[in-house]
Amino acid sequence: MDSDSPSTENDEEVLTQEPSQQHNSIAYRRPRREIRRPARFVDMVAYALPIVDDDVPSTYREAVSNPESIQWKKAMNEEMQSLHKNETWELVTLPKEKKTIGCKWVYAKKEGFPRKNEIRYKVRLVAKGYAQKEGIDYNEVFSPVVKHSSIRILLAMVAQFDIELVQLDVKTAFLHGDLEEEIYMTQPDGYKVAGKENWVCKLTKSLYGLKQSPKQWYKRFDQFMKGQRYIRNKLDHCVYFRKLQEGSFIYLLLYVDDMLIASKSKDEIEKLKTQLNQEFEMKDLGEAKKILGMEICRDRARGKVSLSQKQYLKKVLQQFSMTEQTKPVSTPLASHFKLSAQLSPSTNAEREYMLQVPYSNAVGSLMYTMVCTRPDISHAVGIVSRYMHNPGKGHWQAVKWILRYIQKTVDVGLLFERDDTLGQGVIGYVDSDYAGDLDKRRSTTGYVFTFAGGPISWKSTLQSTVALSTTEAEYMAITEAVKEAIWLQGLLENLGLAQEHINVYCDSQSAIHLTKNQVYHARTKHIDVRFHFVREIVNEGKILLQKIKTVENAADMLTKEPGNCSRLWEEADKFPDIVQALWDGTDIRELSFTIELLFRLVQLTLNGCKNLERLPRTISALKYLSTLNLSGLLKFREFPEKTSSKDQLLEIHLEGTAIRGLPASIELLSGNVLLNLKDCKNLKSLPSTINGLRSLRMLHLSGCSKLKNAPETLGKVESLENDFDCGTEYSRDSNKVSKSRIAKKDSDSWKKNVDKGIKLSTTAVSACSLACHRLIQTSRAMPNS
Repeated sequence: MDSDSPSTENDEEVLTQEPSQQHNSIAYRRPRREIRRPARFVDMVAYALPIVDDDVPSTYREAVSNPESIQWKKAMNEEMQSLHKNETWELVTLPKEKKTIGCKWVYAKKEGFPRKNEIRYKVRLVAKGYAQKEGIDYNEVFSPVVKHSSIRILLAMVAQFDIELVQLDVKTAFLHGDLEEEIYMTQPDGYKVAGKENWVCKLTKSLYGLKQSPKQWYKRFDQFMKGQRYIRNKLDHCVYFRKLQEGSFIYLLLYVDDMLIASKSKDEIEKLKTQLNQEFEMKDLGEAKKILGMEICRDRARGKVSLSQKQYLKKVLQQFSMTEQTKPVSTPLASHFKLSAQLSPSTNAEREYMLQVPYSNAVGSLMYTMVCTRPDISHAVGIVSRYMHNPGKGHWQAVKWILRYIQKTVDVGLLFERDDTLGQGVIGYVDSDYAGDLDKRRSTTGYVFTFAGGPISWKSTLQSTVALSTTEAEYMAITEAVKEAIWLQGLLENLGLAQEHINVYCDSQSAIHLTKNQVYHARTKHIDVRFHFVREIVNEGKILLQKIKTVENAADMLTKEPGNCSRLWEEADKFPDIVQALWDGTDIRELSFTIELLFRLVQLTLNGCKNLERLPRTISALKYLSTLNLSGLLKFREFPEKTSSKDQLLEIHLEGTAIRGLPASIELLSGNVLLNLKDCKNLKSLPSTINGLRSLRMLHLSGCSKLKNAPETLGKVESLENDFDCGTEYSRDSNKVSKSRIAKKDSDSWKKNVDKGIKLSTTAVSACSLACHRLIQTSRAMPNS
């Protein structure tokens, strides 16, 4: 699909066949007509085509005549064996006044799990539940599924407390549910019993396709878990837990037939697996790798767990023809988009044009990733979703902009990491804009809650009423955030993580005062009573509201377009000749990943930036960087992984940082000449791969009190000019240190560009950029485990 115009299909003409002349016939045949597909269904067809493989059969006849008929037949046999083993039905003659429902085979090819390329052939026998009648064939149909927030909370706990995480799958889960109604079904194609072809299947167990199947399966599973002395969480009925004798817990999360089990005790996990296998037919998938289309990647040694949807997003981009030639963008939605109902079609030509655009399909695809792993697009997707009933060309341009942003950040996801100094549990951030909706002048509420350094719950939504002031808008936003905080607090308490109160940060001091001041005020009397419950919650001490600077408010990106960030991203390309960036002693807390745009940077100095904790992974893209000075960064604990060999980085200064070790990928810095680790008091070891620094001449390790031994491989660095000794200074001949030469330009115009470039780069840590990149991380930084 072209980035500026939708795909079009030739309308099928209505064809009318003339009746043939038949001399021996009295009457003519009725003409046959080919019905044209309504244009309003074009986007639905466009959605279905990319996700249905051409070589997957749709009927039994196609399956047995398919080149892969052996594999499909084997899969059907396995399905029938499961059905018979489970005693799903019994063959009977159809009673009078009873009707049957049909059934069909559904075929699918499943991708293998990460690092497994084999294709799985899967076949299901599905009842045609659409023929069921309410009150006769079924009654209640509701069945709960685990909330996405609960999944993220479990992953955060896995990272924070270093517990085991495994995944299981229930084979033919719906067949385990006991059927309460009397339902008759035709025999499946290809498996009709000889001599009983006219008999029917009287269902005794629930079957895929029946409206009540999910409910009956959950009811059966719930009874089983309670029988094993597991407790169902009161706030999420698909979360089960049990307290062990040593005081720890074992947790189980259920999403239809997918399970996640987590515990510190491997024995308890194996015990639960055995119990499940005795009751149901299970498939052990080992360590959790993928659930609901979300890839789970874990670096246990470093206490990190990432959650991303790289494969899903690649399919979405392919579906909407976002190829490598499409120009990517660096913001979810640019500030020049002023979306309103006025952009909706006003002429028939415009309406016909938009009928050919898969607008609803695109927004729906984006919504799923927004709900699962991408809080950074919540505000943008929320805006374009308001016009799904009547979108215009301007709205479609905004959707394509979001897709272009996804193309640039396809491997971005959530990152949870262990922090020994955390101690704060769940933390909330809330924000609101003011009258941002151009149609009804309503404000937008945004909140996000984090645990173990990553977001576990977020929301960006239009407020239900018009706010008369910014204070009122912030006050209503706080109410929504507090409601979510109460739910999270209760959920964690049930899981054994009681938290006395949750800190919620807001950048509006007047709104915070309003939540604490219960005195009647003329300017707030019109506010709905439902918003005032927050005062009672705050008064009880369940929630602690605190002021935070706007530039540090992580919820800011959920309520407005990233203004300052876009200026850096758009204008950084205008300064390709910047070779030196100095932020000595500034209050920078985090660098934006867009620093990669300053691709000619040779020297980067962050000496004395005491609040800077980490560098973005994209710093590896600075291929000309020769000097990196991070001396005096008191909170800097981790040197970033490298993804490719770099010969240009000659000097690395980490003096006085809180770094605990160097990554094994340090060997890729083959051109490094000087490595200064002086006074790194938390440094405990050096990686054995340090011998990869073939050009290393100076290694400073004095003051590294916790470093006791050096790897033997260090002795293989022949270029090293000083002897290895943890207690001495490593500069016998400092004159021999090769100093990198920074190419400078003397022109005044260049100096102005440098100053301007530094100023622009500094704004990258402002509101949206800081918030966004604190919450989402690049999943490619995680190793393949």
